[in-house]
Amino acid sequence: MRVIILQTLVLAPYCCITSSFAIPIAFSQRSNGRIPALNLFFDNGDKTVADSPTKSRSGFGVDRRTIENLQNNPTIPIQFEYSDPSGSQKIIQIKQLEKDTVTDAVSLCLKEYGSYPSSITANATPFEKMVEERMSDFDNFFFTFIVLLGLGQRVERREKSDKDPSCPQDHNVLCISEIDSNQKETMFGMAEVSMQPPDPSRTSPPFVMPSYLKKVLASFYGSDSLPYISNVLITNEYRGKGFSKVLMAACEGLAKSWGYYEAYLHVDADSSSGGPAQNLYNSLGYEPVIDETYNENFTWMGSTPAMNRGLYIVDGVALLFLKKKLLSKEIQ
Repeated sequence: MRVIILQTLVLAPYCCITSSFAIPIAFSQRSNGRIPALNLFFDNGDKTVADSPTKSRSGFGVDRRTIENLQNNPTIPIQFEYSDPSGSQKIIQIKQLEKDTVTDAVSLCLKEYGSYPSSITANATPFEKMVEERMSDFDNFFFTFIVLLGLGQRVERREKSDKDPSCPQDHNVLCISEIDSNQKETMFGMAEVSMQPPDPSRTSPPFVMPSYLKKVLASFYGSDSLPYISNVLITNEYRGKGFSKVLMAACEGLAKSWGYYEAYLHVDADSSSGGPAQNLYNSLGYEPVIDETYNENFTWMGSTPAMNRGLYIVDGVALLFLKKKLLSKEIQ
């Protein structure tokens, strides 16, 4: 069942899409009703798995040196070889999202986060089925429009930063693709690192926020904007092969190249749906950001381990806020 939500403009654009515009928004939800599909794109990902990027004893995987190079000396774009279990070598490329690949990224997001199969019963009337189909079409159209606009803004901001040294780098969307023998690229994942106020109660907004506004918001926390990793996505057929760690290494390497030595992110707090992503980030050294004052909001629940895991309620969704200290040179 879809829910139509009407919310007013509140501190736009520093908010999730559910509160960015005073217009009706239709959400399609997963079968377990956990998180609205539109929010999934803007919250940090449970679209990753806790896998090992290094070559195993059987000789397949991503070479450890690739991870080290991305963490310590990120040169984007970069190509490297991946050895699959069958022994064949595949060429993988990581590069910045460009204007000519935005539509590929939108398709990737729509595939993973768009409308899901309807739960309408078999004995539904033809009219009910027709309404359900039209609502699904509207969901996907609106979602596509929002993602297309948001990604386009990110590309424009990054290109401006590349050309104008006075404009700081604060938005980078990295894409990972497989290149076949005909040099055709198949995008199968993406991740973003951006400069955001260190606010555990907010995720990265869907649209690019002016740098001066970020500084104003960050000042409330006695800090400047800091590297924030979000929208980590690997499609299902490429999971379990170490590519999520490759993308994370690239994001962390970019953060260090900007002169920062810590990074933040949100992840689904549910131990079932968010478990794989939590395991991934824990294995990479991310630790919870705990706010004892904020935890006082949950004293009625009694003592709970979730409070010590950096639990925050963000737009009605339980997320963990994690932080990692980035060494000047990663030790593997």
